[in-house]
Amino acid sequence: AYSKWQVFKQVLALRKQVKQHKIDVVFSHLDPSNLVAVFAQYLSRARFVIVRHHVDEMHLAGQEKSLSYRVIYNLAREIIVVSQRAKDFMVKQEKVKPEKIDVIFLSYDFSLYEKPDATTVKIIREPLGDKLVLLTACRLLKNKRPDLSIDVVDALRKKGIDAHLLMLGYRDWE
Repeated sequence: AYSKWQVFKQVLALRKQVKQHKIDVVFSHLDPSNLVAVFAQYLSRARFVIVRHHVDEMHLAGQEKSLSYRVIYNLAREIIVVSQRAKDFMVKQEKVKPEKIDVIFLSYDFSLYEKPDATTVKIIREPLGDKLVLLTACRLLKNKRPDLSIDVVDALRKKGIDAHLLMLGYRDWE
């Protein structure tokens, strides 16, 4: 957590950089920088866009009542979210004005990545034959809800579909 003084200094530094480099649009990601950006937007002619990468993770973590979190989404003039569900949650649960929220769905350019190694794919697929294999890649944290993948496989199996789950991820705590 930043002190008020640290936030104030960062707001001034951001304002200076935006002016010095004649920046027209600032995209801010993640709450610490979003807090600085929402204050800096009032001191600059640049357009500030706050990007929110989660739907309700702060609520699941019990942090939705934090002052900085509420300040960010109440003061932001323009917000991008990654799904309609995220926008709906913000409007209904957090009372954020819908007209300042735009949805831009997550997308990936897979041409930027190497193709999977055929030998590795064969090692994974061979024991399962033609069975359905679901892949989940995530940080293994409660709030990322990897358990939903397990629930999906369980529901498929109850419907008679021989589904298997491959879960890739890491747990980033001590």
